[in-house]
Formats: sequence, C-alpha cells, structure tokens
Amino acid sequence: MEITVSISKNYEKVMDLLEATPKILKKMAVIGGEEIAQIGLIQLKDHIDKQDLPWKALSKQWKAYKLNSGLSGKIYEATGEFKDKLTYRKDSTRNVWRVGAFGDIKHKFSGLSMNRLATILEYGNDVAGIPARPLFRPTQRELSTLIRNYVKTVKQRLSKIIKEELRR
Repeated sequence: MEITVSISKNYEKVMDLLEATPKILKKMAVIGGEEIAQIGLIQLKDHIDKQDLPWKALSKQWKAYKLNSGLSGKIYEATGEFKDKLTYRKDSTRNVWRVGAFGDIKHKFSGLSMNRLATILEYGNDVAGIPARPLFRPTQRELSTLIRNYVKTVKQRLSKIIKEELRR
C-alpha cells in the first residue's frame, strides 16, 4: 500500500506556514498553559476548602490539639498558610506552567519547604503517623480532560489558520 502526496502550487505558502507553526504553537501553549495553571490552582484550593477528596480523617488527638490551639480543624489547613502559599509559575527552562508547592517557598508554621510538606501530606509518613491525603494527583487527573480539550482546540485553530492561509 502506498500513500501519494502531491505538492501543491502553494508550496511557498506551505513552507512559510511550517516555519511559523512553532511560533504559533508557542504563543497558544503559553496562553493556554497559564489559564490552565490558574484553573489548577483554583481546583487545589477548592479541594482544601470543600474537603471533598476521600482523605482519612484527622486523628482525634491532632484535631483536638488544632482546635484547642485556635487552628483550623480542616485537613491541609491549620493556619491557612499552606493553602495561601500554593501558587503557579512558568518554568524558566521549558515552555510549561507548574502549579503547586515549590521548594523555594518556606512554610513558616512547620519550618519545611512547601514542596517537602506537600510531599509528606500527599504520600503520608508512617513514622510520623501521617496518612496519605492525595491532593495533587487527583487534581492533575481532573485537569487532564481540560488539557486534552485545550490541545484539541489548538489543533483546530491551527488547521483553520493553515486552511485560510492556503486559500490566499
């Protein structure tokens, strides 16, 4: 079986478009990436506010300590500092956006980096008696559909741009 590809009389236009495609893709990826990162951050914070993920409850002793100390009795929220320090940023080496708890930000209440604290909370720590309470992995799964739909939209936009350019 063979596939025949013919080069149209619009060869130069096609070549120009192919050369411009990475620029178009980069622009769309950066714009869409930041929007998706913002949505991801909102979803992370919403899960903490709503306590709607299947997390194991706080131990009675820890919850009593938190409440007696004037802290929030919610999971992932004692002082609110953890939730407040969640953020997003563009990766300086790649064209991607990252959402979450970063190692260069310190969590004053615990003394840990935000990244280290998030890892302990996400996966648990048997030695310290902290059960796994996944926040980031379920949120990433939720965002996967949004990301797939965005990529589909980008492909449709590119196809439309290419078709319009070829008609000129």
